[in-house]
Amino acid sequence: MIYLLMVLMVQSVETETMQILGTGRINNKGFTLIELMVVLVIIGIASSYVILNTSIIDFMKASENPIEENFFLLTEESILRGSTIHWFASKKQDRFYVHNSIDNSLENIDIDGFTFIDNFDENTMITINASNGHSYPIDNDMSETPLISFYPSGENSGAIISIESKENFFKIIVSQNGFIKKEIDTE
Repeated sequence: MIYLLMVLMVQSVETETMQILGTGRINNKGFTLIELMVVLVIIGIASSYVILNTSIIDFMKASENPIEENFFLLTEESILRGSTIHWFASKKQDRFYVHNSIDNSLENIDIDGFTFIDNFDENTMITINASNGHSYPIDNDMSETPLISFYPSGENSGAIISIESKENFFKIIVSQNGFIKKEIDTE
């Protein structure tokens, strides 16, 4: 008799566990674990492909310390010094000069925090289209004329800086009224 009760209890326990699991039943509206795992694997592969091939990580790093902040820095420095700052550049370095009104010469100055050229590798093509209509490509030689001049009034000479790398192409528009914006064109 005791043996018969144990068998009946085991059958009822098995029946209850089978109802709780409910896998393979026709009236079940849920997904199986295998179906969920397949969907997660597909999403993982798709997101890996997007992240690796669109260089979104580089773009996110660039947006942490925007390149256009360098030109706001030069505008502020010009206002604080009360004199015009001229920016000269090559692929290796930046130089800044202030006009000395006493002997009418240019004095070389250091500006900490200006990291425009440091943001790019040697394969990046940088071209500066000045407001006077001239186009100045940044190469290994220091530019002979100032690329952009920043005035103590907060204005500047204006330019459109075109930056082309393997991943993307963007422009920094430095307006003469001091307004600076970046336009990104991913090709």
